Amino acid sequence: MVRERRKNHIPFRLNVLFFGVFILFSVLILRLGYIQIVQGESYDLMLSSQEEQTANVDAPRGLMVDRYNNVVVDKTCNCRSHIRIHRIMI
Repeated sequence: MVRERRKNHIPFRLNVLFFGVFILFSVLILRLGYIQIVQGESYDLMLSSQEEQTANVDAPRGLMVDRYNNVVVDKTCNCRSHIRIHRIMI
């Protein structure tokens, strides 16, 4: 009696999986290259037009007191945030 050997489909499935992952990474790399090389100058122009922005943000909160009823934090804002972006390489 000769036993029939069943084929193992695991190597074929792994090859299909690796091929799919390879295709996805290839598409990702091509898309990133297209964005940086072809559209890089338009993104650079958009960045230079929005280089500096100032925003005043109110922090509405009440008075904070400690257990002896001394004021620890008042509701006046004395700080100001300013972010300046000089150059970002795309």
